Amino acid sequence: MSNIIPFSQPINDAEINIFQYRTTELLDTAQEVSEYINSLPLSNEQNDRLVWLLVENVAAAERSGFYGAFAYLAGHGGGAN
Repeated sequence: MSNIIPFSQPINDAEINIFQYRTTELLDTAQEVSEYINSLPLSNEQNDRLVWLLVENVAAAERSGFYGAFAYLAGHGGGAN
């Protein structure tokens, strides 16, 4: 699995390309969590719900980080100081 995930989204007739990078640390811990979840005595429904919640949590954290960085850069002239 690649740790770079491209997203393309047309916005106001412009093509916006965002690349989401997932570190090896994130991929490794996701595998560890997956193995732990598989060891739990959960029903299929409980397993699916737990996995869905974790995916949503990671997605929310990624969005928060992206928006926070974007807001920071926008507030500081877009450049790294």
